[in-house]
Amino acid sequence: MINDPRLFSILLIVALLSEGCNKTAISDRINKNPVATTQSTQVKKQFSPLDIAATLEKKANTQFLVRDYANASVLYMQAFNIRKKELGLMHPSLINDLYNLATINEVNQLYEKAETKYRLAINILKLHKQHRNANIYLGYLTALQYLKSSTHTKKELNNILLAYKQLHDPNNIRASAVHHQLANNYLKSKNYQASELAFKNAMRVCRLYTGIEHPYYTLILRDYTKLLQLTQRNQQAKQLIDKITSILSHFPKKLHVKLYQLDLV
Repeated sequence: MINDPRLFSILLIVALLSEGCNKTAISDRINKNPVATTQSTQVKKQFSPLDIAATLEKKANTQFLVRDYANASVLYMQAFNIRKKELGLMHPSLINDLYNLATINEVNQLYEKAETKYRLAINILKLHKQHRNANIYLGYLTALQYLKSSTHTKKELNNILLAYKQLHDPNNIRASAVHHQLANNYLKSKNYQASELAFKNAMRVCRLYTGIEHPYYTLILRDYTKLLQLTQRNQQAKQLIDKITSILSHFPKKLHVKLYQLDLV
């Protein structure tokens, strides 16, 4: 016990100074080593939800291209769910996820599920006034509608076209699928003149929406090459096949879909 008040005051001052020095030393060490203060922030940035989604998508792409569609589907869905939670269902960043999921559905011939995803993508793009991109997805949707119309007779197909005409909408992109299917029906019955006209109408309407470098447009061209070959226009058919191959090389995932794997010869 310290009885001398002067000695007590001196010891108290020494203690306070010592504590201040310790705090300054700690502060200096932190300032000299900024990693200590930023490490947790860097970890958070490195592993943000959207970064995780991007990593999952890359892994899914790898699995898809080696035909591990089951694992690719799971990874694509995980990436989609993360982005949907972070950004909202109608955010344009989800478009590529929907394309990937729809393509997986097409690979597995789950066409109705693929159609649902394409419709959602179109709605998102229209909401954000990205009409040109919306037309690209309308092309994918039209390809599925072409597939669904394969059981229609020529009479039924012509009636559908008549309905479009009466509604003052003969250039609706869905009409291209009807012209396309009608062209194939005429081709099977060897009515080459009617088939030629229907193919040209299908290509004309499709071009209005997708342009000439779209997977669905190549489907019309592929079937048209069969007409060219049957009518002894082999050189023109060969040139068209080269064009089709070049276009589809820009859509490697679609090459996994049976719909886009029609024989060219």
